[in-house]
Amino acid sequence: MRAQHYEAALIDACINKGATAEVLSKVQESDFSSQFRPIFSVIAGLFERGLTPDIVSVMEECERLEIAGLTETFINSVLTVPGNAKEVDTHCKELKRLAVGRKLKELAIQIAHWAADEEPDVAYEKASQAIMGIRSGDLEDTTKGVNEMLRESIQDLERRFESGEQFDGLATGYEAIDARWNGMKAENLILIAGRPS
Repeated sequence: MRAQHYEAALIDACINKGATAEVLSKVQESDFSSQFRPIFSVIAGLFERGLTPDIVSVMEECERLEIAGLTETFINSVLTVPGNAKEVDTHCKELKRLAVGRKLKELAIQIAHWAADEEPDVAYEKASQAIMGIRSGDLEDTTKGVNEMLRESIQDLERRFESGEQFDGLATGYEAIDARWNGMKAENLILIAGRPS
């Protein structure tokens, strides 16, 4: 599918499927093309003000901001390409992937202008920073919030309590180490070393 299909599906998910918070946490305005970016901006603005974006509120906001052609584009996108709340994560990832390609094409034009108008070292520095900016904005955030970490810890403790396990991991045979590390786990890299004599 083209990027516009994902954009329209995500806008529909925000408006009709109650997925605004999830979409806003995974994509940003710059991921949308110039056709859909103003609509997404309106949705984000309403949500940040504590309002629930729906067809009526978005259309009224478009008219209030006097954004030409936005209302028709919005109606067509929402009514013709329905989104699926279960596929929001997939759509967000695919939109971000396609957005990188679009941003690189736009940047290539800008780099050509810099190369023609700036000193070579200045043009190189600007191009390098711009490319890194695209990449850093595309990186997936894998950090966890405190609430998520606490929930996972509580679930782990409950499971261990119900199963009667002393610790959650592979035993080393050394009780003090097992008690401190809670056993060795597959995702850990553990190096055991001794002080030289």
